[in-house]
Amino acid sequence: MTPKYCRDCEFCKMEYVPQGKHYITMYLCGNINCSDPVDASPIPCGIARKESILCGMQGKYHQPKATPKAPEQGNVIQLETK
Repeated sequence: MTPKYCRDCEFCKMEYVPQGKHYITMYLCGNINCSDPVDASPIPCGIARKESILCGMQGKYHQPKATPKAPEQGNVIQLETK
């Protein structure tokens, strides 16, 4: 079984959160099943992965990010400028 990382999930987003006078980087889970039960705001990925009723260590709601496709090479002549 391959490990499932939150940073590779479709629902994970990075935000800068104020902590005192500084900002820290925090990964938040945007899945509706892993949201705060009171106000439905996103919770940190670390908490979602610790709690078995949310995503859990197995990553119940993990969806891999779509990989961007490389542009197809057609019959187009590309000119270089020097």
